[in-house]
Amino acid sequence: MDLQQKVKEVFPDLSTGQKKVAKYLLVQSHTCAVTSAQKLGEEIGVSETAIIRFCYSLGLSGFAELQKLIRNQLI
Repeated sequence: MDLQQKVKEVFPDLSTGQKKVAKYLLVQSHTCAVTSAQKLGEEIGVSETAIIRFCYSLGLSGFAELQKLIRNQLI
């Protein structure tokens, strides 16, 4: 899965908080790969739940799967 393309596809249907996560992910994906969902939420200004829901909107099982995808794309 091309993560950036998928994010762009689902972007119009995301909530305001999820859009913040998407924008951050597109610019700072390397940070998402090594930061907990809680700390990431604090940094972005959204709840941990918004991050998990964002992962679900991409068709992922959760934040751990998102991190795995990002790590695989960075390697």
